[in-house]
Amino acid sequence: MSLDEYNRLVNTALPGIANLLSNHENRLQVGALRLASYWNHNGSKMGLLAQGNRRIFVYVTPRSGMKGLVEQGTVLFSGTTDNTKYSGVARRFSRGLDPIEYSVSGPITNNGTKVTLNGKGIIRNSDGSVKRTFNDTLNFEFVSGPL
Repeated sequence: MSLDEYNRLVNTALPGIANLLSNHENRLQVGALRLASYWNHNGSKMGLLAQGNRRIFVYVTPRSGMKGLVEQGTVLFSGTTDNTKYSGVARRFSRGLDPIEYSVSGPITNNGTKVTLNGKGIIRNSDGSVKRTFNDTLNFEFVSGPL
């Protein structure tokens, strides 16, 4: 990924702090927040931003089915880790509606190469009202970079 692509990612994922960007060893650095590993989620390439115990999954290359819903840098998950599990908030995207957030948590498995987040996803009507909830699972599989 080029520096311009990194800049776009930071501008989208972390508004207002792009001026803190410095590129070291081909890794995104925003203060102590860095993009150092890539993950697969349902065919989309994701980046994992990390600072201390804080974790943020952002879209790097969304799959074609997400066109018009998300773009590079869109945040899917924001939360924390205790090095055995993640917990935080995921976002569900629907055409014509703002993203809706819901709580998720789940284990880190396979020697740190898989994160499985579970929560009550929300399906909405076209007016934004809640149609129903469902048991949602978000799977992230490590692709490259340091763990």
